[in-house]
Amino acid sequence: MHHKHVMLSEKEGDRERYVYITDNIFNCCGHCQSVVFTMASYSFLRVAVSFIFIVTYAFANDTLYFPKDFLLGTATAAYQIEGGWNESGKGESVWDWWTHENPSLIRDGSNGDVACDSLHKYKEDVQLLSDLGVPKDIKPFVTLYHWDHPEIFERMGGWTNEMMVEWISDYARVVFKELGPKVKYFMSINEPNVLCGEGYGENVKAPGKNLGSPGVFLCMHNVLKAHAKIYHIYDKEFRKYQEGTIGIVLPCSGALPKNPNDTAAVNMHFQFNCGWIAHAIFSKTGDYPEIMKTHVAENSKLAGFSKSLLPELSSEWVQYIK
Repeated sequence: MHHKHVMLSEKEGDRERYVYITDNIFNCCGHCQSVVFTMASYSFLRVAVSFIFIVTYAFANDTLYFPKDFLLGTATAAYQIEGGWNESGKGESVWDWWTHENPSLIRDGSNGDVACDSLHKYKEDVQLLSDLGVPKDIKPFVTLYHWDHPEIFERMGGWTNEMMVEWISDYARVVFKELGPKVKYFMSINEPNVLCGEGYGENVKAPGKNLGSPGVFLCMHNVLKAHAKIYHIYDKEFRKYQEGTIGIVLPCSGALPKNPNDTAAVNMHFQFNCGWIAHAIFSKTGDYPEIMKTHVAENSKLAGFSKSLLPELSSEWVQYIK
């Protein structure tokens, strides 16, 4: 994995809100037909061009150094490294179920039952960091949700069920209480676009619902509400005493138009991709991007639906989220 995390903030009075944007690509805009080249389609070229640009810019501007407050780190996800899938009282997760029931969907048929066995070797992992010269005062960044929830929740609809907002909020409160005294950086949900697009719209990632656009829109709607509730729980109940920050991890991509002057297509791609969540949280008006609401409504009607597949956010939710 080659994620590049950037932390953006928006001040609201004495509060400062954060979003962690990861350079991982997911194209949610099916209507941007004039955008024929996205960085997702050419990942190798993206890395190569980025590297060349950074090195060239650095030498040209004498900026071969990091700011004093720059944090360089690495990331893992529980299912990717932890193992111990049925140990310590742990229940079955959606990834446990999906990989056990559909081994043919994994290229080599493997799963995360053991993975890196970090459940038993986490002390060795920390020692390896030390051996690499990483300082002992490692700053942990905790992501509350990285696509992995109890399978029993999925049987009740998972992220297509609005009750997930309540279930994950109860879980978040427990994590803040237990880890908050030592952890100062929290992220609510990792890459909602990927989770909803590939896990509910398709059968590429767990839970593999393959529901198409209706599943994607409903999943994203509930994830956005969940992030807002988690943010407010931390802000009202824990921030004052723990003095930490909380954000969300968004996968935002850029695109190049077929016609260099077609800025409208580029904007549409960005709004469907990054603005879907970011506009609702960080814009002055809140809510989903207008261009998104308009196009989804039009295309839903053309597809024979009686109303837009994009759920509406009430005025109360719009204010609560932003």
